[in-house]
Amino acid sequence: MKTLTIISALSLALIFTGVNAGFAKQNGKSGDTRPTPNVRVKYLVTINLEVSIHLCNTYQVQVLDANGRAVAPPQVFISGTAIYNFDEQTRQTAGIRIARLVPVTWGERFVCEQELFTSPVVRLLNFKDGQVFHFDLYPTPGKPK
Repeated sequence: MKTLTIISALSLALIFTGVNAGFAKQNGKSGDTRPTPNVRVKYLVTINLEVSIHLCNTYQVQVLDANGRAVAPPQVFISGTAIYNFDEQTRQTAGIRIARLVPVTWGERFVCEQELFTSPVVRLLNFKDGQVFHFDLYPTPGKPK
């Protein structure tokens, strides 16, 4: 009788193991272990400077991720140039991107009568290959309020 009980218990254990393995088997894309393909996206940052002022400091246009890391090299702001292009290659399907205009922290920095202050633009984006995302920045002369 003990032998029959042990065999029955082992049989049930094997059946449950097989059933669990069958339900746990991944199908389709969820079991795919290949890396996500690279996605190339483009960012167009428009600087909407309504007032023409003389800039005595150097500013950079930047596009950052949620951790504050640059997703593309920053570009020097040139008065009169409104649109700045940035390209990123990523494996993410979504992410937070931040566009901003900031004074450079390297080299000489002058004390200016007028400095530009710009609120950064933060967006949650879903990435698809070849997609273009637009950011509009509105710098204002003077101190932040």
